Amino acid sequence: MLKRRPLDALRALRELVRNPEDTAQVFVIMRALSGDAIGKGAARFGGTATGAELLRNPRDLVAVLTDRSHLAMSPEGSLARAYLDLVGSAGITAEGLVSVSEESAHEYAQLTADQGVYAKRLRDTHDLWHTVTGYGTDTFGEVCVVAFSYAQTRNLGFAVIALIGALKIARVTGESQVLRAAWQAYRDGRRAAWLPAVLWEDLLDRPLAEVREALRIAAPTRYRSLRAPCAPPPPPPNRPRNRPAPASHPTDCAPGRNTRSRWTIPSQTRPCWSCPASQRRPRRSVRSRERRRGW
Repeated sequence: MLKRRPLDALRALRELVRNPEDTAQVFVIMRALSGDAIGKGAARFGGTATGAELLRNPRDLVAVLTDRSHLAMSPEGSLARAYLDLVGSAGITAEGLVSVSEESAHEYAQLTADQGVYAKRLRDTHDLWHTVTGYGTDTFGEVCVVAFSYAQTRNLGFAVIALIGALKIARVTGESQVLRAAWQAYRDGRRAAWLPAVLWEDLLDRPLAEVREALRIAAPTRYRSLRAPCAPPPPPPNRPRNRPAPASHPTDCAPGRNTRSRWTIPSQTRPCWSCPASQRRPRRSVRSRERRRGW
């Protein structure tokens, strides 16, 4: 059992809030707050047929996921092709996650051999979890997949990251539905099959829809509704008829990414800040307008 270190987790959480791209802090938080979650998870892992086989004969999943030429030969619509689309669009690799986690690998020195296999398996399958759950690699998607992971692993570090991340996004964007989306991810994680015991190597060629059905993974409806492409801004009511309507937002705008805040999520009712048509001054509050008018 790893000793919980809340102060270390708090410092890492502060750094993660300042820079959401600092993935190393995620592993620090998880390891500082894991407690007996890894031990219990490894015991459950060894009690399954797949887990027992992997403990006897560990497989290098990273080598499979980095062989992109082989994965590209999988059928269209398969899990492997969906995984390639995910990591390709995000510009990430399985080796990158390994190198980041090894920056604090000394904290796992006290794990047993079986616990080490279980912990590495969780790390190496992280992007596969993104693929099957439907949560993207943007900050909002990471918050939701972490909430899903907490339901699966009961690691307190996942719960803290999901809660703080959802609160941060909700405060910045004013979207209360962010918390509901994270809660839906947690509930879906409780209802799904136990993913740590899945033999992913045998599922890569199967259709993604079939894999999701077999693993009882529901569609992330709340997450998708908040990340829907932004709609064109409505024309002003007093616009002359002979004046052309405002240009619509570009179809290639990137939901979840903008130039002002890494935490902003565009919704159907609020144009995303990454679109050129949305680069406008924020509206003044009612109280600010009253002061300006001398009321």
